[in-house]
Amino acid sequence: MLPLLLTLVKLFGKNVFYIIIFVAMFGWLGLSRTIRAQVLSIREATFVESAVASGASRPYIMVKHIVPNVAPIALASLVLSVPMGILTEAALSFLGFGDPRVPTWGKMLNYAFGHGAFENFAWWWALPPGIAITLICLAFVFMGFAIDEIVNPRLRRRR
Repeated sequence: MLPLLLTLVKLFGKNVFYIIIFVAMFGWLGLSRTIRAQVLSIREATFVESAVASGASRPYIMVKHIVPNVAPIALASLVLSVPMGILTEAALSFLGFGDPRVPTWGKMLNYAFGHGAFENFAWWWALPPGIAITLICLAFVFMGFAIDEIVNPRLRRRR
C-alpha cells in the first residue's frame, strides 16, 4: 500500500486532505471484509431464519437483527484500524511526502534524521515524536481490545 500511496501523493501533491483521502481509500478494505464475514455468519443464524419464516421483510431483518449484531464488531475493527492510519501518515511524512505546511510527528522524525540526530545520539530530537506515535497507537489498540472484549461474548471474563 505504501508504494501506491507514495505514487498518489506525488501525482496529486503534498496536501494533508489528499493524504487523508488516500489513507481512507485503502484503510476501509479490512473493515469491509470483517463486516461482510459477520453479516454472512449472522444471515445463517437461527433467529434470522425464524424471522424469515415468520414473514419479516428484508429491511426489518437488516435493522432489527443484522445491524445490531454487526455494529459492535465493526466499531471495534474501526478503532483498531486507526493506528494503521496514524503510522501510514507518519511514514509518508518521514519519507518527505507529507504536507510541508502541517507539523506532524513523522516530519519531526524526518527533521531529526536529516539533521544528524541519530548519528550524534541526540535522543531528545527523535524520542518525543517516536514515543508520542507509540503511545497514541497503543491507546487506540487498547481501546479496540476493550471494545472487542465488551461486545464479543466469547472474550468476556466471568466475574
